[in-house]
Amino acid sequence: TSVQFFMNTQLAPLDDANVRRALLYLTDRPALVKAVFGEYSSVATGPLAAVTKFAQGPILSAMPYPFDAAKGKALLAEAGWTDSDGDGALDKGGEKLVIKGVLMSWGELPAIGAILQSQWKAAGIQLDLEQMPYPAALEAGRNGTHHLIPFSNSGTDASMLATFFHGENIGAFNWARVDDPQVNAALDEAQQTSDTARRAALYLDAQRKIMDNAWTLPIRDQVNLNAAAKRVQGLTYDVQGWWPVLVDVWVTQ
Repeated sequence: TSVQFFMNTQLAPLDDANVRRALLYLTDRPALVKAVFGEYSSVATGPLAAVTKFAQGPILSAMPYPFDAAKGKALLAEAGWTDSDGDGALDKGGEKLVIKGVLMSWGELPAIGAILQSQWKAAGIQLDLEQMPYPAALEAGRNGTHHLIPFSNSGTDASMLATFFHGENIGAFNWARVDDPQVNAALDEAQQTSDTARRAALYLDAQRKIMDNAWTLPIRDQVNLNAAAKRVQGLTYDVQGWWPVLVDVWVTQ
């Protein structure tokens, strides 16, 4: 999967789809990824990394939710969030717009979080981030105590989507806490059929619905850079392409 922040759709104000969509429009993902990772990582366009079989990214002609501060602010205003007192912070019914997020320490997440805070603050949104050890973050995700929790997983097939977006996995890794009958049915059928074209269509439909409803904020596609001299022969990698397999490797003179 891509490195992404799952949005808790059962916790206000992220129970409003327009607020979730606004957060995506207010995130300048290309600038964020370049600032943290330089030129060594691609911007994610959906819940699956672009290299994953049946990922929507290679099919789409444009990035979903390109950075558009005006559109993001308009969606928030439509949801009732405005700066009523001119202090630069959005509010509604006397309450400030505050988003609570979890951070782990891996994958440059603290740096990503700091940039997210800055970008959203410019739009009047307060992002409070709590760094947790992995077991505590898992518990927060299971219990739905925060608005945003990041995660990424390795795999080779779009069936990973069920782990994060099937309704039966609320309380496990479905940290967006979504239970959509159409998405559930598409993910079930895709896992049961051997028809490649049908699987592709089902997974594409599921990913489109995931992004249309802004259940996740994709950040980046993970890359792993390995360098080897030309003298090294027979070098192979594991199925995910992450780790070199040092079997039957030799060095020429």
